Amino acid sequence: MFHPATLALIATGGVLVTIRNVFAERFFGLMWKGLQGYTTGVRKEAFEARRKEFMKVQGIEELTESSDFESMYSIIVKGPRNRIFKQLGKFGETDREYFTPRMIKVYRTAGNPNQVGSTIRYDLFRRVLKFSIVLEQAIDERYLVYRVESGFAKGGTLSFAIDSVREGVFLLSTYVRFSFPKSKNVIKKIGWHIFKTVFPGFLHDVFWNHSLCKIKHLVETDEGVSRETEILIDRETTVLPGNTGVSGTI
Repeated sequence: MFHPATLALIATGGVLVTIRNVFAERFFGLMWKGLQGYTTGVRKEAFEARRKEFMKVQGIEELTESSDFESMYSIIVKGPRNRIFKQLGKFGETDREYFTPRMIKVYRTAGNPNQVGSTIRYDLFRRVLKFSIVLEQAIDERYLVYRVESGFAKGGTLSFAIDSVREGVFLLSTYVRFSFPKSKNVIKKIGWHIFKTVFPGFLHDVFWNHSLCKIKHLVETDEGVSRETEILIDRETTVLPGNTGVSGTI
């Protein structure tokens, strides 16, 4: 435990990462007042199986190329499936209470919540960068698959899944995958390199950790789940595959 290498890992992988994430939360205006924090990272052992599940839903048998960014987040939610699905439908609505980072505007431009064809627009840093995602699939209040149709992340996906753990308990997961544009133009190459530097991948961890914790809070508050019941269920579900047992980026 006191080996220098172990202490170094604790410092860099624990203390410094925590400080970095807290700074990012403050910078983007993500507040935790009245909100319980939970780990939303997916264990490496479960990541590959969950990825195949998401690929199967999209009709993809095997990935032919790697992506510049790929990550997955999960959280246990106690409440009816339709209430979780309803919260996911608020993604893009002006009155949603999650995924509200400062300087990133997300709003619906076409279609209805959780309906195929629904289009959601992202404006980053006062429209310096922008892109739109379109809902391609909505399956049985269980899967939602968005495809990036324009902008720098074109072709990427944002997917949600609601998996039943047992009656009244569900595992809510989100899977993000995209690549940056490939350009032969030297200036554009430099520009995208700068963007990846100023908007690093760990920010997705920060945004979606806060968002999933908020969705959990909204669903469970509506259901009036008591703290005693919540603690009991958490103890019983800590070893489920894909559960939130390990933090960090995949």
